[in-house]
Amino acid sequence: MKAVFMSIAAHPRVKQRRNDFDFTSAGPDSPGGKLLRRSWQPVYISEKLKAGSLVPLHVFGERFTLYRGESGAAHLVGFRCAHRRTQLSVGWVRGDDVQCLYHGWTYDASGACTARPGERPPGPCATASIPSYPVREHLGLIFVYLGEGEPPELPFSGFSRPGIITNMSFEMPCNWWQSYENVFDEAHAAFVHSRSGSHADLGRGAEVETEITETAYGFDRNTWVGDGPRRVCLYPFPNHMRLYIGRVKGLANDGPWLEAFLSHIPSHDEHHTVHMAILIPLVGTDAEDYREKQVAIRARIEGAEPVDEVARDILAGRRTLDDVLDHPLLLQVEDAVAQGAQGPLYDRTDELLGRTDIGVSRLRRVFERELGAISSGGTTKTWNYANQPDPSQGF
Repeated sequence: MKAVFMSIAAHPRVKQRRNDFDFTSAGPDSPGGKLLRRSWQPVYISEKLKAGSLVPLHVFGERFTLYRGESGAAHLVGFRCAHRRTQLSVGWVRGDDVQCLYHGWTYDASGACTARPGERPPGPCATASIPSYPVREHLGLIFVYLGEGEPPELPFSGFSRPGIITNMSFEMPCNWWQSYENVFDEAHAAFVHSRSGSHADLGRGAEVETEITETAYGFDRNTWVGDGPRRVCLYPFPNHMRLYIGRVKGLANDGPWLEAFLSHIPSHDEHHTVHMAILIPLVGTDAEDYREKQVAIRARIEGAEPVDEVARDILAGRRTLDDVLDHPLLLQVEDAVAQGAQGPLYDRTDELLGRTDIGVSRLRRVFERELGAISSGGTTKTWNYANQPDPSQGF
Protein backbone atom coordinates (compact mmCIF):
# COMPACT_ATOMS: atom_id res chain seq x y z
CA MET A 1 0.00 0.00 0.00
CA LYS A 2 1.23 3.47 -0.84
CA ALA A 3 1.50 6.00 1.94
CA VAL A 4 0.30 9.47 0.88
CA PHE A 5 1.06 12.61 2.84
CA MET A 6 -0.63 15.94 2.11
CA SER A 7 0.65 19.41 2.90
CA ILE A 8 -2.22 20.12 5.31
CA ALA A 9 -0.59 17.67 7.75
CA ALA A 10 2.11 20.21 8.64
CA HIS A 11 0.82 23.08 10.75
CA PRO A 12 2.63 26.45 10.67
CA ARG A 13 5.10 27.10 13.46
CA VAL A 14 4.98 23.66 15.02
CA LYS A 15 8.31 23.13 16.72
CA GLN A 16 10.11 19.97 15.67
CA ARG A 17 10.53 17.43 18.42
CA ARG A 18 13.98 16.08 19.14
CA ASN A 19 14.76 13.03 17.03
CA ASP A 20 16.30 9.98 18.59
CA PHE A 21 18.20 9.14 15.41
CA ASP A 22 21.00 10.98 13.68
CA PHE A 23 20.04 11.48 10.04
CA THR A 24 23.14 13.46 9.23
CA SER A 25 26.04 11.14 10.03
CA ALA A 26 27.32 8.90 7.25
CA GLY A 27 30.28 7.29 9.01
CA PRO A 28 30.77 3.52 8.82
CA ASP A 29 29.63 2.86 12.39
CA SER A 30 26.56 5.11 12.41
CA PRO A 31 23.04 3.89 11.58
CA GLY A 32 22.85 6.53 8.83
CA GLY A 33 26.13 5.39 7.33
CA LYS A 34 25.02 1.76 7.41
CA LEU A 35 21.79 2.70 5.67
CA LEU A 36 23.56 4.59 2.87
CA ARG A 37 26.00 1.71 2.39
CA ARG A 38 23.14 -0.64 1.55
CA SER A 39 22.72 1.09 -1.83
CA TRP A 40 24.95 1.51 -4.86
CA GLN A 41 26.38 5.03 -4.72
CA PRO A 42 27.93 7.13 -7.53
CA VAL A 43 31.28 8.59 -6.48
CA TYR A 44 33.07 9.78 -9.63
CA ILE A 45 32.51 10.78 -13.25
CA SER A 46 33.67 7.94 -15.50
CA GLU A 47 35.37 10.00 -18.21
CA LYS A 48 37.52 11.79 -15.65
CA LEU A 49 39.18 8.56 -14.52
CA LYS A 50 41.62 7.74 -17.31
CA ALA A 51 43.16 4.32 -17.85
CA GLY A 52 46.25 3.88 -15.68
CA SER A 53 45.27 6.64 -13.22
CA LEU A 54 44.56 6.63 -9.48
CA VAL A 55 42.69 9.12 -7.29
CA PRO A 56 42.11 9.36 -3.54
CA LEU A 57 38.42 9.15 -2.67
CA HIS A 58 36.82 10.50 0.50
CA VAL A 59 33.20 9.39 0.85
CA PHE A 60 30.92 8.38 3.72
CA GLY A 61 33.52 9.35 6.29
CA GLU A 62 36.15 6.95 4.90
CA ARG A 63 39.04 7.13 2.47
CA PHE A 64 39.59 4.80 -0.48
CA THR A 65 41.71 4.40 -3.62
CA LEU A 66 39.84 4.58 -6.91
CA TYR A 67 41.77 3.59 -10.04
CA ARG A 68 41.28 2.46 -13.59
CA GLY A 69 43.38 -0.45 -14.76
CA GLU A 70 45.16 -0.54 -18.08
CA SER A 71 42.35 -2.86 -19.26
CA GLY A 72 39.91 0.03 -18.76
CA ALA A 73 38.13 -1.48 -15.76
CA ALA A 74 37.56 0.73 -12.70
CA HIS A 75 38.41 -0.61 -9.23
CA LEU A 76 38.04 0.51 -5.63
CA VAL A 77 40.41 -0.67 -2.90
CA GLY A 78 41.58 0.50 0.51
CA PHE A 79 43.29 3.83 1.02
CA ARG A 80 46.62 2.60 2.43
CA CYS A 81 49.21 -0.07 1.75
CA ALA A 82 49.24 -2.92 4.27
CA HIS A 83 53.03 -2.58 4.66
CA ARG A 84 53.88 0.89 5.99
CA ARG A 85 50.41 2.43 5.56
CA THR A 86 51.36 4.76 2.72
CA GLN A 87 48.56 6.33 0.66
CA LEU A 88 48.15 4.12 -2.41
CA SER A 89 46.83 6.81 -4.77
CA VAL A 90 50.35 8.29 -5.05
CA GLY A 91 51.61 5.00 -6.49
CA TRP A 92 51.23 3.37 -9.90
CA VAL A 93 48.80 1.24 -11.87
CA ARG A 94 50.49 -1.92 -13.13
CA GLY A 95 48.15 -3.70 -15.51
CA ASP A 96 45.03 -3.96 -13.34
CA ASP A 97 46.99 -3.92 -10.09
CA VAL A 98 48.01 -0.97 -7.93
CA GLN A 99 51.60 -0.64 -6.72
CA CYS A 100 52.64 1.31 -3.63
CA LEU A 101 55.05 4.20 -4.13
CA TYR A 102 56.99 3.50 -0.92
CA HIS A 103 58.32 -0.06 -1.31
CA GLY A 104 56.50 -1.41 -4.35
CA TRP A 105 54.08 -3.74 -2.65
CA THR A 106 51.39 -4.54 -5.21
CA TYR A 107 47.69 -5.45 -4.93
CA ASP A 108 45.15 -6.71 -7.43
CA ALA A 109 41.56 -5.50 -7.77
CA SER A 110 40.40 -7.98 -5.12
CA GLY A 111 42.86 -6.47 -2.62
CA ALA A 112 45.16 -9.48 -2.60
CA CYS A 113 48.89 -8.77 -2.36
CA THR A 114 50.56 -10.01 -5.57
CA ALA A 115 54.13 -8.82 -5.00
CA ARG A 116 56.47 -7.63 -2.20
CA PRO A 117 59.76 -6.54 -3.78
CA GLY A 118 62.71 -6.99 -1.44
CA GLU A 119 60.95 -9.58 0.73
CA ARG A 120 61.56 -13.31 0.83
CA PRO A 121 59.74 -14.59 -1.07
CA PRO A 122 58.98 -11.42 -3.08
CA GLY A 123 55.74 -12.77 -4.53
CA PRO A 124 52.18 -12.98 -3.20
CA CYS A 125 51.45 -12.70 0.52
CA ALA A 126 48.13 -13.95 1.88
CA THR A 127 48.36 -11.91 5.07
CA ALA A 128 48.96 -8.57 3.35
CA SER A 129 45.57 -7.97 1.75
CA ILE A 130 43.70 -4.66 1.63
CA PRO A 131 39.93 -4.08 1.36
CA SER A 132 38.23 -4.07 -2.04
CA TYR A 133 34.72 -3.18 -3.10
CA PRO A 134 32.31 -3.84 -6.00
CA VAL A 135 32.33 -1.24 -8.78
CA ARG A 136 29.92 -0.62 -11.67
CA GLU A 137 29.85 2.08 -14.32
CA HIS A 138 26.42 3.35 -15.29
CA LEU A 139 25.07 6.55 -16.85
CA GLY A 140 28.59 7.97 -17.12
CA LEU A 141 29.18 7.57 -13.37
CA ILE A 142 31.26 5.17 -11.30
CA PHE A 143 29.06 3.47 -8.71
CA VAL A 144 30.48 1.63 -5.70
CA TYR A 145 28.92 -0.66 -3.13
CA LEU A 146 30.32 -0.33 0.39
CA GLY A 147 27.80 -2.46 2.26
CA GLU A 148 27.81 -6.03 3.46
CA GLY A 149 26.68 -9.04 1.47
CA GLU A 150 25.70 -9.17 -2.18
CA PRO A 151 25.06 -5.79 -3.85
CA PRO A 152 21.43 -4.91 -4.60
CA GLU A 153 20.09 -3.64 -7.90
CA LEU A 154 21.10 -0.17 -9.03
CA PRO A 155 18.78 2.58 -7.75
CA PHE A 156 17.92 3.61 -11.32
CA SER A 157 18.21 1.38 -14.38
CA GLY A 158 18.44 4.14 -16.99
CA PHE A 159 16.59 6.79 -18.96
CA SER A 160 13.64 5.66 -21.07
CA ARG A 161 14.41 7.99 -24.01
CA PRO A 162 17.41 7.82 -26.37
CA GLY A 163 19.85 10.70 -26.44
CA ILE A 164 23.11 12.09 -25.07
CA ILE A 165 24.08 11.55 -21.44
CA THR A 166 26.33 14.16 -19.87
CA ASN A 167 27.63 14.34 -16.32
CA MET A 168 28.31 17.01 -13.76
CA SER A 169 29.53 17.10 -10.16
CA PHE A 170 29.74 19.97 -7.71
CA GLU A 171 30.67 20.22 -4.06
CA MET A 172 28.54 21.68 -1.29
CA PRO A 173 29.81 23.34 1.92
CA CYS A 174 27.43 21.55 4.30
CA ASN A 175 26.09 18.22 5.48
CA TRP A 176 24.49 16.05 2.79
CA TRP A 177 21.16 15.87 4.60
CA GLN A 178 20.64 19.63 4.26
CA SER A 179 20.81 19.34 0.48
CA TYR A 180 18.64 16.24 0.37
CA GLU A 181 15.96 17.89 2.48
CA ASN A 182 16.13 20.85 0.10
CA VAL A 183 15.25 18.79 -2.98
CA PHE A 184 12.01 17.74 -1.27
CA ASP A 185 11.12 21.43 -0.91
CA GLU A 186 9.69 23.12 -4.02
CA ALA A 187 8.67 26.27 -2.15
CA HIS A 188 12.25 27.50 -1.77
CA ALA A 189 12.76 27.88 -5.52
CA ALA A 190 10.87 31.16 -5.98
CA PHE A 191 13.16 32.81 -3.45
CA VAL A 192 16.54 31.05 -3.53
CA HIS A 193 16.58 30.86 -7.33
CA SER A 194 15.09 34.28 -8.06
CA ARG A 195 18.38 35.44 -9.62
CA SER A 196 18.94 32.42 -11.84
CA GLY A 197 15.32 32.41 -12.99
CA SER A 198 14.42 28.86 -11.98
CA HIS A 199 10.67 28.65 -11.29
CA ALA A 200 10.30 32.35 -12.03
CA ASP A 201 6.70 31.67 -13.08
CA LEU A 202 5.82 30.67 -9.54
CA GLY A 203 6.17 34.25 -8.47
CA ARG A 204 7.49 35.48 -5.17
CA GLY A 205 5.41 34.07 -2.35
CA ALA A 206 3.44 31.65 -4.51
CA GLU A 207 1.70 28.95 -2.50
CA VAL A 208 3.02 25.61 -3.68
CA GLU A 209 0.94 22.59 -2.73
CA THR A 210 2.76 19.32 -2.09
CA GLU A 211 1.76 15.66 -2.00
CA ILE A 212 4.33 13.07 -0.87
CA THR A 213 3.82 9.37 -1.64
CA GLU A 214 6.02 6.59 -0.28
CA THR A 215 6.52 3.99 -3.00
CA ALA A 216 8.31 0.67 -3.46
CA TYR A 217 11.43 2.54 -4.64
CA GLY A 218 11.36 5.60 -2.40
CA PHE A 219 9.10 8.62 -2.81
CA ASP A 220 7.09 10.50 -5.40
CA ARG A 221 6.61 14.22 -4.89
CA ASN A 222 3.75 15.99 -6.65
CA THR A 223 3.76 19.79 -6.51
CA TRP A 224 1.40 22.29 -8.08
CA VAL A 225 0.18 25.88 -7.87
CA GLY A 226 -3.54 26.60 -7.97
CA ASP A 227 -5.21 24.76 -10.83
CA GLY A 228 -1.93 24.35 -12.73
CA PRO A 229 -0.31 21.11 -13.87
CA ARG A 230 1.48 18.86 -11.43
CA ARG A 231 5.23 18.41 -11.33
CA VAL A 232 6.33 14.90 -10.38
CA CYS A 233 9.82 14.23 -8.98
CA LEU A 234 11.03 10.78 -7.94
CA TYR A 235 13.36 9.90 -5.06
CA PRO A 236 14.93 6.43 -5.19
CA PHE A 237 15.78 5.68 -1.55
CA PRO A 238 17.93 6.63 0.30
CA ASN A 239 19.72 9.64 -1.31
CA HIS A 240 18.87 9.88 -5.01
CA MET A 241 16.50 11.98 -7.13
CA ARG A 242 15.03 12.03 -10.64
CA LEU A 243 13.51 15.14 -12.19
CA TYR A 244 13.09 17.24 -15.32
CA ILE A 245 15.32 20.30 -15.17
CA GLY A 246 14.35 22.43 -18.20
CA ARG A 247 14.23 22.32 -21.97
CA VAL A 248 17.05 21.94 -24.48
CA LYS A 249 17.89 25.45 -25.64
CA GLY A 250 18.95 26.65 -29.08
CA LEU A 251 16.52 24.64 -31.21
CA ALA A 252 14.12 26.17 -33.71
CA ASN A 253 11.13 25.18 -31.56
CA ASP A 254 10.88 24.49 -27.88
CA GLY A 255 13.33 21.69 -27.23
CA PRO A 256 12.50 18.50 -25.34
CA TRP A 257 12.79 18.33 -21.57
CA LEU A 258 16.11 17.40 -19.98
CA GLU A 259 15.94 14.62 -17.39
CA ALA A 260 18.43 14.25 -14.53
CA PHE A 261 19.40 11.58 -12.05
CA LEU A 262 21.35 12.93 -9.10
CA SER A 263 22.78 11.69 -5.83
CA HIS A 264 23.98 13.45 -2.68
CA ILE A 265 27.22 11.81 -1.57
CA PRO A 266 28.69 12.82 1.80
CA SER A 267 32.45 13.03 2.13
CA HIS A 268 32.25 13.84 5.83
CA ASP A 269 29.65 15.38 8.13
CA GLU A 270 30.22 18.97 6.94
CA HIS A 271 30.72 18.51 3.20
CA HIS A 272 29.26 16.54 0.31
CA THR A 273 29.25 16.20 -3.48
CA VAL A 274 26.29 16.08 -5.84
CA HIS A 275 26.83 13.77 -8.83
CA MET A 276 24.49 14.08 -11.81
CA ALA A 277 23.68 12.22 -15.01
CA ILE A 278 21.69 14.38 -17.42
CA LEU A 279 19.81 13.09 -20.47
CA ILE A 280 19.64 15.37 -23.49
CA PRO A 281 17.04 13.55 -25.62
CA LEU A 282 18.49 14.42 -29.02
CA VAL A 283 19.63 12.05 -31.76
CA GLY A 284 21.10 12.36 -35.25
CA THR A 285 22.11 15.79 -36.51
CA ASP A 286 20.43 17.53 -33.57
CA ALA A 287 22.68 15.56 -31.23
CA GLU A 288 25.79 16.41 -33.26
CA ASP A 289 24.92 20.11 -33.26
CA TYR A 290 24.30 20.03 -29.53
CA ARG A 291 27.67 18.40 -28.84
CA GLU A 292 29.45 21.09 -30.85
CA LYS A 293 27.70 23.89 -28.98
CA GLN A 294 28.41 22.27 -25.63
CA VAL A 295 32.20 22.29 -26.04
CA ALA A 296 32.50 25.96 -25.06
CA ILE A 297 29.84 25.67 -22.36
CA ARG A 298 31.54 22.71 -20.73
CA ALA A 299 34.91 24.45 -20.88
CA ARG A 300 33.37 27.43 -19.09
CA ILE A 301 31.87 25.21 -16.38
CA GLU A 302 35.10 23.30 -15.85
CA GLY A 303 37.07 26.55 -15.63
CA ALA A 304 34.69 28.20 -13.17
CA GLU A 305 35.37 28.65 -9.47
CA PRO A 306 34.13 25.67 -7.45
CA VAL A 307 30.58 26.07 -6.17
CA ASP A 308 31.47 25.46 -2.53
CA GLU A 309 34.32 27.99 -2.57
CA VAL A 310 32.09 30.70 -4.06
CA ALA A 311 29.42 29.95 -1.46
CA ARG A 312 31.94 30.20 1.39
CA ASP A 313 33.08 33.60 0.11
CA ILE A 314 29.49 34.83 0.03
CA LEU A 315 28.72 33.46 3.48
CA ALA A 316 31.84 35.17 4.83
CA GLY A 317 30.73 38.51 3.36
CA ARG A 318 33.59 38.78 0.88
CA ARG A 319 31.13 38.73 -2.03
CA THR A 320 27.38 38.67 -2.64
CA LEU A 321 25.25 36.59 -4.96
CA ASP A 322 24.83 39.64 -7.16
CA ASP A 323 28.61 39.60 -7.69
CA VAL A 324 28.53 36.12 -9.28
CA LEU A 325 25.54 36.34 -11.62
CA ASP A 326 27.79 35.24 -14.50
CA HIS A 327 28.76 31.97 -12.82
CA PRO A 328 27.80 29.10 -15.17
CA LEU A 329 26.40 27.13 -12.21
CA LEU A 330 24.54 30.01 -10.58
CA LEU A 331 21.59 27.83 -9.58
CA GLN A 332 23.92 25.48 -7.73
CA VAL A 333 25.70 28.41 -6.09
CA GLU A 334 22.33 29.71 -4.89
CA ASP A 335 21.56 26.36 -3.29
CA ALA A 336 25.01 26.15 -1.74
CA VAL A 337 24.56 29.57 -0.17
CA ALA A 338 21.07 28.82 1.16
CA GLN A 339 22.02 25.45 2.62
CA GLY A 340 25.46 26.53 3.78
CA ALA A 341 23.82 29.49 5.54
CA GLN A 342 22.14 27.00 7.87
CA GLY A 343 25.63 26.12 9.06
CA PRO A 344 27.81 23.22 7.96
CA LEU A 345 25.78 20.92 10.25
CA TYR A 346 22.81 22.58 11.88
CA ASP A 347 20.69 21.70 14.89
CA ARG A 348 17.18 20.81 13.73
CA THR A 349 15.76 20.77 17.26
CA ASP A 350 15.67 24.58 17.26
CA GLU A 351 13.69 25.13 14.05
CA LEU A 352 10.01 25.87 13.38
CA LEU A 353 8.41 23.86 10.58
CA GLY A 354 5.60 25.24 8.40
CA ARG A 355 3.15 23.98 5.81
CA THR A 356 5.75 24.12 3.03
CA ASP A 357 7.92 21.61 4.93
CA ILE A 358 5.70 18.58 4.35
CA GLY A 359 8.33 16.91 2.17
CA VAL A 360 11.05 17.50 4.73
CA SER A 361 8.84 16.20 7.53
CA ARG A 362 7.89 12.99 5.73
CA LEU A 363 11.46 12.33 4.63
CA ARG A 364 12.59 12.53 8.24
CA ARG A 365 9.81 10.24 9.39
CA VAL A 366 10.75 7.47 6.97
CA PHE A 367 14.46 7.79 7.79
CA GLU A 368 13.61 7.63 11.47
CA ARG A 369 11.72 4.40 10.86
CA GLU A 370 14.57 2.85 8.88
CA LEU A 371 17.33 4.02 11.24
CA GLY A 372 15.32 2.76 14.18
CA ALA A 373 15.19 -0.69 12.61
CA ILE A 374 18.95 -0.64 12.06
CA SER A 375 19.68 0.53 15.60
CA SER A 376 17.46 -2.13 17.16
CA GLY A 377 18.63 -4.96 14.91
CA GLY A 378 15.24 -5.09 13.22
CA THR A 379 14.25 -5.41 9.58
CA THR A 380 14.37 -2.42 7.26
CA LYS A 381 12.19 -2.03 4.21
CA THR A 382 13.37 -3.81 1.06
CA TRP A 383 13.36 -1.14 -1.62
CA ASN A 384 12.46 -2.28 -5.14
CA TYR A 385 13.80 0.09 -7.80
CA ALA A 386 12.10 -1.57 -10.77
CA ASN A 387 9.18 -0.05 -12.67
CA GLN A 388 9.88 3.57 -11.79
CA PRO A 389 7.70 5.96 -13.80
CA ASP A 390 9.18 8.96 -15.56
CA PRO A 391 9.06 12.35 -13.81
CA SER A 392 7.06 15.22 -15.26
CA GLN A 393 7.76 18.92 -15.33
CA GLY A 394 4.48 20.66 -14.58
CA PHE A 395 4.37 24.43 -13.96
